[in-house]
Amino acid sequence: MRKIVAIGAVLGVMALAGCTDGENTSPSPPSTTPEAASSSVSPASAPATPAPSPTKAVDPAAEDQITAVTGRAIEAFNSGRLRDLQDVSCGALRSDLAAADAEAFAAEARSEIARRGRGVVTRVSDITVLNEFGSAAVTVRYERRAEGLDAANEVRLSGVYQRTGDNWQICGLSS
Repeated sequence: MRKIVAIGAVLGVMALAGCTDGENTSPSPPSTTPEAASSSVSPASAPATPAPSPTKAVDPAAEDQITAVTGRAIEAFNSGRLRDLQDVSCGALRSDLAAADAEAFAAEARSEIARRGRGVVTRVSDITVLNEFGSAAVTVRYERRAEGLDAANEVRLSGVYQRTGDNWQICGLSS
């Protein structure tokens, strides 16, 4: 039951997605900063080609898919539809959802709806893509005031995504 509660809190966007111990185990884009690179190559023999950087001008189709999958994930949680959420998820979130009990998941979703109302994605911005990984800033608005929401009943989150084939999936949301 603890894992279901954690998943509910996560998809209710109050903690890291798919994690029950506070650590983010969702896949994330590889770091491209020079400080993060470890190498035994001396600076004189290092390749002249810079490391890839996240795409600033994201393909509009990728933007649309990332926005849409975020909305589908929040709606699946609002409705307590575990299977629908599994279908759009990836990484540790997908693994945790696969191990979840559908009835307990639906009960947790109902509890969260009773507490703060339905969540609606109002904005997905700052989308960044690096190869098959993506990230975005996500704003979700709820119907009622609840702990963790701002004065507009909103919460701002960071989303992590992965492209599988031609489709983007959501690997996690964190506050």
